[in-house]
Amino acid sequence: MISWSIASVGTGWAFLINGVSFVAVLLSLSLLRTSALHANERAHRAKGSFTGGFRYVWKRPDLKAILVMLFLIGTFGLNFPIFISTMAVSVFHTDARGYGALSSIMASVCLRRKPSNEAFNLMFSMPVRS
Repeated sequence: MISWSIASVGTGWAFLINGVSFVAVLLSLSLLRTSALHANERAHRAKGSFTGGFRYVWKRPDLKAILVMLFLIGTFGLNFPIFISTMAVSVFHTDARGYGALSSIMASVCLRRKPSNEAFNLMFSMPVRS
């Protein structure tokens, strides 16, 4: 939604709209019943506990697969907004409005695409080993 507003009204107004959208969050935080919240005791920190956690995860194949996939998706999949903003400037020679329009077009194309049932069935029919 915000990329469509960048394309239609500009970055300043889009920033203002984004700021106003946080009013509901701030209102809900102010309505929290702090008397119902209870503080828990902090976990004991020992030297090497961070690396010990990684050693534990690395010994378990199921957790290791999740950690490796998280690394791969975070490294190669989540940098797409950086790539698309560079593409908007260097390939299409446009500004923030063009970037907003390009983001909106790409998002609408992703929403129209129907997922493959074969991939869905394959993903959920694989056996899980523990």
